[in-house]
Amino acid sequence: MDGAIMVAEQKQDYVMQDKEARELYEMRQKAERDRISELNTAEQRGMEKGEQIGLQKGELKLSKELLALIAKGYTAEDIGRELANRG
Repeated sequence: MDGAIMVAEQKQDYVMQDKEARELYEMRQKAERDRISELNTAEQRGMEKGEQIGLQKGELKLSKELLALIAKGYTAEDIGRELANRG
């Protein structure tokens, strides 16, 4: 067995022998899991917000482009072809 794993198991066995130490260990483990969960949730929310902002900016850009084409006298068919050519 790997030496690091053996050391970890020995430490875990030692901690588990003492009830108070075990409870403290379990509280720390729970706090660590909770913190990781909070960070993952915050990251996910940030990514969703960034995606939402990106979509809004894209829609605004498209709206401005459409208004510019209309101002140049493009018909709906012309605009449709223009957008289709962009891919």
